[in-house]
Amino acid sequence: MDRVNDNRDISVRNSIRFLILPLALIITIYVLSVSEPTKVLLLGAGFVGIVFWARRTFKEGRKS
Repeated sequence: MDRVNDNRDISVRNSIRFLILPLALIITIYVLSVSEPTKVLLLGAGFVGIVFWARRTFKEGRKS
């Protein structure tokens, strides 16, 4: 039973991180004083990175 609770805790933590990361990315990008095309490029690259991280993280969580 402890293992199920540990997996649930890890899943909740990962879900919270997945929700906070895009918000932090958006805030950081728009606080920077760079041109609009650069902001869009950074935002897109950040979202792609978050998607790769999330897929890897949630796949590992299911394997355990």
